[in-house]
Amino acid sequence: MISCTFFWTLVLFGRQGYSQAQDNFLSVDFSILSADNTSQPVSAVKIDTTSTDRLNVLCNVSAIPDFKQFIILSINTINQNGVIQRLAYMSGLSPTGAKPLSDSDITPIGNFHETKPTLGISLKVSNLSCEDTTKYKCSLAYVNNDYKPEDISAIRSLTVSAPPSNLTMMAINESSSLPITDVGFTSANPAAFMVGQSVNLTCIARLGTHKDSTIKWNKNSVAIGNESEYIESEADLVKACDYEKTGSLFYNITEEDAMLTSNNRLELQCFVFVADVSFETPADARQTFYIDVYNPKATTTTRIATTTTKTTTRQYIITTTASMGNATRNGDVSSSSNDQNRLCNHWRCHSE
Repeated sequence: MISCTFFWTLVLFGRQGYSQAQDNFLSVDFSILSADNTSQPVSAVKIDTTSTDRLNVLCNVSAIPDFKQFIILSINTINQNGVIQRLAYMSGLSPTGAKPLSDSDITPIGNFHETKPTLGISLKVSNLSCEDTTKYKCSLAYVNNDYKPEDISAIRSLTVSAPPSNLTMMAINESSSLPITDVGFTSANPAAFMVGQSVNLTCIARLGTHKDSTIKWNKNSVAIGNESEYIESEADLVKACDYEKTGSLFYNITEEDAMLTSNNRLELQCFVFVADVSFETPADARQTFYIDVYNPKATTTTRIATTTTKTTTRQYIITTTASMGNATRNGDVSSSSNDQNRLCNHWRCHSE
């Protein structure tokens, strides 16, 4: 019953409602027992293979009027097809404690008491999977003071959920329609794009049990455009209760992107957002495509500027940048400050 695992940390949710029988005479309770023996009530769990905690499912019998003797107390699961599987039981006629009826992953727990017995099971959190989302049923058979048989039961659902896990990104340069495989996926090896080119990014996300998750996109840590324009597939069930979804982004490289430096290059990033639990893919688990952007309009030209004084003639090499409209003096023969000022009235000059 309990075999698959997920690499995510256990989190606790608030207690949710559940049915109990006959004025709370019998109840099903879920709790997490930590290594320090502290216990915390829960109604749903997420799991982690590194966890040392245990999930306890307990049937509690409170004071029942007209109660003479309990015959048997049992704990069971009910699967989606309505099939009942007994996990453990306790006999009131043979006070020897809980008896397991299931696999070795389950440890029976509880205390024998003639009128208020408790019975349950203890499971390793690290062994849980989303397939362990099920209903637990506690059943009590007893005789009343008139020695007539009575039966009561209580049912409660446990949700075992898996958060989104890994992301995979693919990129295509729309100018060539070829997949990009060797650059762009690390900051140390960025892809090279020109202003006016487009990149097509695809992000494949494993969603765990959260099929209503959304794939979001950032440009240098800021949301890109209107989220309603994002292209996103329907979630598909790919394994057990693990869903997968694909999101795509078409991004046109701009002149503004070309102004970014190598220390702050263009970064396009995808991540998963789950609204109902306020979850976002952690920063170190997101997928990012790194781009160095070049502007083909930013061409340079070289010209010779000549000035003449009464005694000498001076020449200056002037480099102009067409896209920015400014110029740099790369070098000169020594000249007077008047000569330099005259040239710098037209071009921005920098000493070599």
